[in-house]
Amino acid sequence: MESNTPNPYRLIEGNTVILMCTVTTANPNTSITWKWIRTDSPATALHNGSKYTILNIQRGSSGSYSCTASNSVGTSDAATILLDVQCMHCHVKYTCKFSSMHFDNFYIA
Repeated sequence: MESNTPNPYRLIEGNTVILMCTVTTANPNTSITWKWIRTDSPATALHNGSKYTILNIQRGSSGSYSCTASNSVGTSDAATILLDVQCMHCHVKYTCKFSSMHFDNFYIA
């Protein structure tokens, strides 16, 4: 299994994320399991199925997500994507004055 998605994948909190895991060839058929890999706890299965949807994603959901395919023959290597959930309101608008210069629309990320 491989990923064609940029890694890390950056998105803004509050969005819906749909993670898809597709097996191109398998005999017999496979089952797919999604896991969230967290440093503070063991990775546990989040979802069984090729499509995993996260509604209203928040920054606390940032991290690595992996999918594996398994059948009676064995289990695949994991395909992993790193989600980097960005704050919706973290771009703050400032008005700055330096001597005679005036800057509108100065953004700090």
